[in-house]
Amino acid sequence: MNILRNKIVLYSLFLVVLMLYSCCFYSADARRVTGPVEFQFRAKDSFNMFGSIEVPKSASVKNKAPLVIFLHSLGKSKIEWQAYASKIKEQNPNAAILILDLRGHGQSIIDGKGKRKYWQNFKNKDFQKYPDDISSAMDAVRQQYPEVNINKVALVASNISANAAVIAASKNNKSIKTLILLSPTVTYKGIETRIPMVNYGNHPVLVMVSKKDAFSYDGSSELIKYVQGVKEFKVFPDGGNGTSLLKFQPGAQKVVFDWLDKYFFEASK
Repeated sequence: MNILRNKIVLYSLFLVVLMLYSCCFYSADARRVTGPVEFQFRAKDSFNMFGSIEVPKSASVKNKAPLVIFLHSLGKSKIEWQAYASKIKEQNPNAAILILDLRGHGQSIIDGKGKRKYWQNFKNKDFQKYPDDISSAMDAVRQQYPEVNINKVALVASNISANAAVIAASKNNKSIKTLILLSPTVTYKGIETRIPMVNYGNHPVLVMVSKKDAFSYDGSSELIKYVQGVKEFKVFPDGGNGTSLLKFQPGAQKVVFDWLDKYFFEASK
């Protein structure tokens, strides 16, 4: 009887070890899946944040992938950037791509207490948390994906997130190597950008705007003066706000791709 009991115990232990091994193997293998996967993290105030991340199979702790973070316009979601992010991924297969849903948008609508919070009901103090949310996303990538180089980051941002990106960059100016800003302003929803742009320091910045988008054009024309590093102020006669420029101005996408190639990917090698 004791022999039988011991065999049962040993067999049970074997099954437990086998299950643990299988889970570990699956988890490691799941990280190598081609294509974007869901990305989740908590903001500083425990707001539940979501996005999608794609890490190249070639990335490793010894050969880390540079990271491009895409940030959408007010009232949109990460879907706004998916097509453009895919094109950049095709041209730069060794890059990691992160597309976030801003607080109050897309899947990022549940606060730390489990209550739904939408951007339409936000006050300026809520929008002013966007820069810290970007920093929290970078911290989460560092923890969850050690094969991604969080010290080589590019931010590509549109509309309100362009303002937020400037502040996030000023707080992470050793990690964020370049900014691509579509329709930024000097202040919007309480997010002021002039002094943060100065604090960002000697880094390359691309600003794109439509001249017919008067509010953004006036703000961008002022903001570009505060850039301390290499800069380009690309003005289109029309094309709308934010990512609409990429849709309605045929040459706009190439401007973004060329900027990333010259001031980020080449510099990251």
